[in-house]
Amino acid sequence: MDMVPALPWIWLWALDDTGRLRLRLVGEEAKRAIGNWDRGSLLEDVVPPAIQPKVAERYGKVLKGPSLMTVGGEIVFHSGVRMPALRLVLPLGHAGSDDVHLADGLIGVTSYSGTLSGVRETGGLSADAQEERFLAVVDLR
Repeated sequence: MDMVPALPWIWLWALDDTGRLRLRLVGEEAKRAIGNWDRGSLLEDVVPPAIQPKVAERYGKVLKGPSLMTVGGEIVFHSGVRMPALRLVLPLGHAGSDDVHLADGLIGVTSYSGTLSGVRETGGLSADAQEERFLAVVDLR
C-alpha cells in the first residue's frame, strides 16, 4: 500500500520529558487545515481551552489503553464553516513498564469531506455531531 498520498495529512504527538504531548510532525495539509499546529507545540497550547478536557480524555485513552480511536462528525472551523470529517488516532511506541500499557506518542490523520480553501479548524467537533469509538489494541486478534 502506498502511504505517500496520506503523508500531508498525518500528525504525530510524542510525550516529552515532562509527560506532556508535544507535536513532533505535522503534514502540510493538516497544518493548513488546523492552522496553529507548529512543530514543537504543546497540545495544551494549540487545543482551544473549551475542548482541552475532552481531547485530553480521548488521547489519554489511546495512550493508556493502548487503544485505537476514531471520531467522526462535523469539524467546526474558525470561520464558522462546518465540514464532515473522520479522525483516526493510534498509539505509537511504548513508554511503560511490562506491567503498564502506555504508548509514548500518538499518530493520527484527519479526513475532511469537501474543500478546505481558506478555513481553519477550531480543534473540535460540533456538540451535535460527535461519535467516537475506541478499540483496545489487545482486541486486535
